[in-house]
Amino acid sequence: KGLISQFMAEAIITAGLSAVLSVLLLKLLVPQFNTMIGKQLALNLVNPTHLLTLLGITLICGLVAGWYPAFYLSSFKPVDVLKGARRSKGSASMIRKGLVATQFVVSIVFIISTIIVYQQVQHVKGRDLGYNKENLVKIPVNGDMIKNFKPIEEDMKASGMIESIGFINSDILSGGNNTSGLSWQGGVDTEDVLVSVRDITVDFFNTTGMKIIEGRGFSNNPAQDSVNIIVSESFAKLMGSGSAIGKTIEEDYPVIGVVKDYVYGDMYGSSDPVIFFNDPSQARFMYVKTKTGIETALALNAMEATLHKFNPAFPFEYEFVDDTYDAKFKSEQLIGNLSQVFALLAILISCLGLFGLSAFTADQRRKEIGVRKVLGSSITGIVGLLSKDFMKLVGMAIVIATPIAWLLMQNWLEGFAYRTSINAWAFIIAGAVAIVIALLTISFQAINAARVNPVKSLRTE
Repeated sequence: KGLISQFMAEAIITAGLSAVLSVLLLKLLVPQFNTMIGKQLALNLVNPTHLLTLLGITLICGLVAGWYPAFYLSSFKPVDVLKGARRSKGSASMIRKGLVATQFVVSIVFIISTIIVYQQVQHVKGRDLGYNKENLVKIPVNGDMIKNFKPIEEDMKASGMIESIGFINSDILSGGNNTSGLSWQGGVDTEDVLVSVRDITVDFFNTTGMKIIEGRGFSNNPAQDSVNIIVSESFAKLMGSGSAIGKTIEEDYPVIGVVKDYVYGDMYGSSDPVIFFNDPSQARFMYVKTKTGIETALALNAMEATLHKFNPAFPFEYEFVDDTYDAKFKSEQLIGNLSQVFALLAILISCLGLFGLSAFTADQRRKEIGVRKVLGSSITGIVGLLSKDFMKLVGMAIVIATPIAWLLMQNWLEGFAYRTSINAWAFIIAGAVAIVIALLTISFQAINAARVNPVKSLRTE
């Protein structure tokens, strides 16, 4: 009982020292972590809940870490120990190896997850949006902007920095207004189809880079296209076989053009079909396309000067569409960043475990290493001998981690309608990284053991 108490106390004291160090590290790292996740977390040890939680974690870690060594070491028989009899490896060896293998399983799962999360974000960012978000500025419509649309457009273009301007009743990236219960020529069971409705000006498609793939766009004569409409590609498919041009919606609105589908709302999914009306009176946003090569600050100054002239009662507010688009992936990018952090921590812990196990093994086999050196074994041969068993552990970890990571990431990807595929190379890279890290960790101890003078290894004290 005395030995068990001593070993348990040592483990709990070690956990206590670790807790103190962790608090110091938290004080340094929490501000950076808050910046990463966009939150304001704080370690408040004055709060009884925080303090009791920390003490509880410390106590549990100490007990869990110390119970097995305490019972294992206190079970030694003094007669056998003093005779120099070696205990059979038994469960102690299995636990040591099992813990190291588990650490590598966790590391490999995190490495694979980090790669696949990065793949998914890049996959979606690289998809064809149906419009060009580069050099595109969104400005909220207020005051006299709709009434002064033409003068605003002419003045901005006269600056030589603006390519085109378009108005719309909804943010190009958002779900916006929609309706259902419409009927159209060639449609079947159309009542439950959700359709987005967009009111735009003539130059909106040109401004955003959206492509008309059939028919024509709206003309500059509002009266000519007061009831004509343009539909998206997916809507045209709902109108049955043949061209959608000339078909009508609600019997009153003939289709004059079909625009290529574009992505809005859910960036990972497919967007609802869209109807476009030529009606600037409902505009809520103005989109401005700046000319390529123009300095951003100069273009913004030109926009501000024009709006101050024709809409002086309101401040100049703007957003870059590409920045807004990137912000939609904040959650996935955060997951990716956190995966990287935890992968690095898991790798570090794995290396510490493997470093300790390899040091223990080298010490246990020092006489064997001395005999092999006397018989002519090279340092390379001895390093290979010591590394072989550890590579088996890493190989086992790769085998176990691969299906776990695949299931976890497959389940995560199923939440996205538009998703990347899981490629074998992600698992190959993760396995290779684990092997290289393990070899570097083992080699340090193996080389040190192999360089020891055989006389020192074989002498009996």
